[in-house]
Amino acid sequence: MYYGCAYQAALAFSSGLAATNTIVSLLNSGDHLICEEDAYGGTHRLFSRVVKSHNVESTFVDFLNPENVERAIIPGKTKVHNIFLPPVFNIR
Repeated sequence: MYYGCAYQAALAFSSGLAATNTIVSLLNSGDHLICEEDAYGGTHRLFSRVVKSHNVESTFVDFLNPENVERAIIPGKTKVHNIFLPPVFNIR
């Protein structure tokens, strides 16, 4: 069924980490991403260890203050701002 959406494809994942890993796989060496400092441990590990080994820089900031995200942006390098959706057990 068509609802007037302009998109021609979609992806579905069985976990948030699978979706995150797919987005990260689109980054290139030298790129930069920004992540919520309270991210799920697997996401934090993916960004700080695995992605780092591919020369992608990660910055972790408190997303509750949008100015933190703005200050973390590296013009020409920042490609991803990780959208943080906290699980119930991780709400501050």
